[in-house]
Amino acid sequence: MNKSYVAKRFFALLRMTIRAEFSNNPIRRNGKFTFFSGFSFLLLGGSNNSILSFPRKRESTPRVTLWIPAFAGMTIFRTSLLLIFTFIIYGCSSISKTKSDSETKLPDRNGAIKTLGFNSIITFDFPDLNQTVSSDVLISNLDSISIKLIGPFGIPLGKLFAKKDSFVFLNSLQGEAWEGVPTAANMASIANMPLSFEELIKLMRCEIPGNPDDFQLQKTKDSLGGMVFRNEKNKTEGEFVYFSKEENSILQYQRKNIEGKITLNVIYRNFQEFSGFRLPCKIIIEMPQSNGKLTSETKKYNINLQIEHSFSFPIPEGVDRKKI
Repeated sequence: MNKSYVAKRFFALLRMTIRAEFSNNPIRRNGKFTFFSGFSFLLLGGSNNSILSFPRKRESTPRVTLWIPAFAGMTIFRTSLLLIFTFIIYGCSSISKTKSDSETKLPDRNGAIKTLGFNSIITFDFPDLNQTVSSDVLISNLDSISIKLIGPFGIPLGKLFAKKDSFVFLNSLQGEAWEGVPTAANMASIANMPLSFEELIKLMRCEIPGNPDDFQLQKTKDSLGGMVFRNEKNKTEGEFVYFSKEENSILQYQRKNIEGKITLNVIYRNFQEFSGFRLPCKIIIEMPQSNGKLTSETKKYNINLQIEHSFSFPIPEGVDRKKI
């Protein structure tokens, strides 16, 4: 219900009550009614402090009256003031909280996206690797991810299957398979990306790694509503997010070491709408420490598609299996 409508009705009822009491108990000072005498009458409850009071409980009272223990002995006007102040405080606090959440807090992950599938063109730009490949990516919530890398003429280059506690990466060209726990260190050793399993999935979904509530607003970056947030609970490194109100999404995620040097920089560009969700068609992942960059360009996202097959795959015979 509209709060302004409720407030108008409430004050109208209060005025009717006051007028009724005035008509039954005219208040005059030196034969004339004054504002101050009327106000004193209402505040104090009359000369005997009982005119506008809720009745006290009396066992001998022959008639039935409303008796409320919490309000017994209080004047109706005092009770009305209490209700008015409660109403105003509630309304102001609600408005303030909504404003604070919308202007100073990062949004949580988009739980409406259950599964995400897309084909993208990935360009690797590293000192020892400069290549463009095609990829098929499937993501199921934050539970599992499947990535297939395909080279020119449809030649399979490799594939990755990962879940929270394990991963398998098959390098088809080298004839080897890596197995282990998808920590940031392990993922960096096989893919040059210092991201854990959960961080990788969230960044590919254009979401914030970790808890959004840990990020506090640092400054407003530009006139378009861009805001810079920092993870105040991360004491080991600097962790920053640039959020755009215009796109209602993060445009950049960045990490810095204790020396202030950038270790990871993720940039999102070219947002388009797919099934009611705005997602970036271009993702750039920069890793300055390894002097490398990965660029992913996507034309279409398939959102909440039905996935009926398992992401896992068998490792072919003759492949050199390695634990990490």
